[in-house]
Amino acid sequence: MSDPQTRQTPLRRRRAPRPWRWIATGAILGFALLGGWALFTPNKDTATGAAYTATTTVGFMGIFGAFLGALVAAFVLALVVGRNRD
Repeated sequence: MSDPQTRQTPLRRRRAPRPWRWIATGAILGFALLGGWALFTPNKDTATGAAYTATTTVGFMGIFGAFLGALVAAFVLALVVGRNRD
């Protein structure tokens, strides 16, 4: 018979995070945040006096927000994965 004190409990392995899900979530959130912010701000360039349509402003700021959101998500993912390997 096996002694209860010598029986080993199996360790649960954590599944590795899926990086593309993190990056895609960051990009979607970044697009929504900066695109939404651009939608409710004036669309006039103060330096040149040029006025932009709302769709142009949301598009440019949304793409910029998606890039920043993906970058931040990748950085956070690197911190999380690096912390778990210690």
